[in-house]
Amino acid sequence: FFFFFLMIRRPPRSTLSSSSAASDVYKRQVSTQSTGIATRSTRVSSAMSITIKANIEQDLRRRTIATPGNIQDLKQAVVELFQLDAPFTLLWRDEDGDLVTVDSDPDVEEAISAVTSSAKSVLRLEIRLDQPEPQPEYGNTTAASRLNDLPNQLRGALAAALPHLQNNMSMVAKEFEKHAPKLEEMARHFEKHAEKIAKEACKHQDKMAKEFGKMPDKMAKEFGKMPEEFRAFGLNKGKNKKNKKLHMKFVADCNLADGTELMPGDVVSKTWQVVNSGQQQWPENTRLQHVGSDLFEGTEPSDVPSLHPGEEAPLSLSNMTTPNEPGRYMSHWRLATPEGKKFGDRLWFDVTVLNTDGSQQVLPAIHLGIVCDVTGMTPLVGVRYKKFMQDYDLCQEAFDALSEEEQKHFRVIDTPEDAAQVAEEEAAAEEAAARAEEEEAAARAADEPSDEHAGIWCDMCSMHPIQGARYMKQLEKDTYDLCQGCYDSLNEEQQSELSMVSVEQPAAKSEPAAKSEQAVVEAPEEPAAEIVFDSADLSASCMADIEASFQNEAARLAEEEAARLAEEEAAREEEVARLAAEEEAEAAILAARAAEEEAAILAGQKEAAVLEAALAAAEEEAAILAAREEAAREEAVREEALRREEARREEARREEKLIREALREEEARLADEAVARANEAACLQQEALAARETETPLPLEWRGVVDALVSMGFANKMAEDVTKSAEGNFDAALEAALSYVPPPPPAPPAAALVKTSPENSAWEDDWDCLLEELEEMGFEDTETNKKAVAAHKGDLKSTVTALVSEERARRSQ
Repeated sequence: FFFFFLMIRRPPRSTLSSSSAASDVYKRQVSTQSTGIATRSTRVSSAMSITIKANIEQDLRRRTIATPGNIQDLKQAVVELFQLDAPFTLLWRDEDGDLVTVDSDPDVEEAISAVTSSAKSVLRLEIRLDQPEPQPEYGNTTAASRLNDLPNQLRGALAAALPHLQNNMSMVAKEFEKHAPKLEEMARHFEKHAEKIAKEACKHQDKMAKEFGKMPDKMAKEFGKMPEEFRAFGLNKGKNKKNKKLHMKFVADCNLADGTELMPGDVVSKTWQVVNSGQQQWPENTRLQHVGSDLFEGTEPSDVPSLHPGEEAPLSLSNMTTPNEPGRYMSHWRLATPEGKKFGDRLWFDVTVLNTDGSQQVLPAIHLGIVCDVTGMTPLVGVRYKKFMQDYDLCQEAFDALSEEEQKHFRVIDTPEDAAQVAEEEAAAEEAAARAEEEEAAARAADEPSDEHAGIWCDMCSMHPIQGARYMKQLEKDTYDLCQGCYDSLNEEQQSELSMVSVEQPAAKSEPAAKSEQAVVEAPEEPAAEIVFDSADLSASCMADIEASFQNEAARLAEEEAARLAEEEAAREEEVARLAAEEEAEAAILAARAAEEEAAILAGQKEAAVLEAALAAAEEEAAILAAREEAAREEAVREEALRREEARREEARREEKLIREALREEEARLADEAVARANEAACLQQEALAARETETPLPLEWRGVVDALVSMGFANKMAEDVTKSAEGNFDAALEAALSYVPPPPPAPPAAALVKTSPENSAWEDDWDCLLEELEEMGFEDTETNKKAVAAHKGDLKSTVTALVSEERARRSQ
């Protein structure tokens, strides 16, 4: 029963996110420009991590974590960051600077959505520690009060544990509802008998030890095999040891001892010596994983060797850069299998980063769970003043407001050592007070007459010994005894069968009687007067009669003495038999109670085993469901990626088809233009022939000038024209040929001009796919394509138009 109570007091295990929880991937779609011919494919990016800044009182910490999918993931990250073991409330600071409470999955989604859409993707959290409920101080209570308060504690623990279990695992809640009536019945039964068992255990330990010595050897051996907790109160607080097949044990710190002082920006390393203390070889690809507290920048965990059981090896963290902010930093690590299952001891290092001048930052002490009873400061920060032997604490401000006389009743607590010392002083004072009360009670009990019936049990409620009035009924071999309370619960007929027996007190003697008795004792005993019998006057017959009478009287007295001795012997034997029967009855009662307690313990263990099995089954089912949900999500993500890829390819095919059609149209137009140009050239040639036929032929004497100019590299037509204009003069013709300027070529279209500027020279990774598409269209000059794409900022339509115009201009030249 108590084992079950301990089990439900354990903290709830990490819960699995439900299927309705928000996805931990937030997507951002990149907008594209519309070209009219082709559209760029959509590209999606996922935010797989987020930076949080968490503040608890004056302790601010920053960490980059995986994007939490629900409230449990976010709380687990905060717990690992600060190593918290007390309840707390989460708040986040929004864009208006307001603190918003976070206590559900939709609150987490809203906070992450607001943070990811802002310029600085940092989630700022405030942690407020909840005020703990006052717990009973078991160190100062008696066994009776502890056992008497156990049912209330059990109900409180169940009330605190059930919401967590119902929220995370419905099957466990059903099991608790199923067994709730039986638990209530067991609690009521335990509450009914707790006080009696406690009193008996506290008051009659010596007698129980004597009875244990009188028990049969076999029963004593079996009773001795039971755990100490069973023999004291019938409770088993032991825990089943886990079979540690895969385990790691810390051996020693090789460097960077705890408390090492470092400067900001130092690059350090940490090494631990560990041993495989399990029963299996460590699997391949086992890694050293960060599990909580601070993570230094640039940390590189070493590879973990596959050690056999009993082998040792060093594990290291290297290239760690200390933070710029001074303070105390801790980092916790554990080994993890390739599947992510953690095992073995937790490894950590604890260092202090000094100020830039080498001084250590001094922070005020934070007394978690302590509230100032005047100002209400919670937790109490700074020096704590506790009133001796009372649950009353003050902060520095409230303490300074007291008078010197009042301040004398307080103890100063600034460190955990101070708190331990004050607790020891209070415990010693309480122990001294308890001893004084016990001595005073013993003195009063010695002065007052006792109302206890020593060695007498109440056969109804088992009160031992009976206090106050005792009611008895004589049985054949024993007596039936009741206390006042059980006697009052009987009806009149049953009460008439019992008679009240008062406590036998030693008779008090009056002072005169005592004095007279003392006088009698002290007075010397006077010798009795000797009786002389004169038989001279009696006859022989009278003397014979007298002798016979004396003989008869002597015989009678001898018979009476023998009868009295026989009665006394019978009474002694009866008393011995009664005492033996009482001892046997008490031994039987002890054995029966031990059997009942053992049966209750076995029943509690079975109940706990059933609940543990139900918990394991629920966890396994939840793990299977979570795995299925994760597989379904991954499959959905893969299908979505395939669908988007197929859509992109389809869009690319449509773009390529449109571009090819545009190229075919352009080629047809260029062909038509080439035919038109050929026809135009033929017409011009015919016109030139006709003009030559009609124009005046060059005189024969000028032909030498023309040939001289042609030999010098001038065109024949130009040589003839300048010779005609110079009328055969060689020098004038040569001067005209040298000063000849040809007409400029026609200007290309403005769209065909590719302008590159420094601001357009930047290249983006998204444009790489455009180069592949241009090569597939037939534009093979990569450098020209890259310049055109950069000039038009990734606009595919404008790029193709410019390349086609440039190609057309080249062909026209």
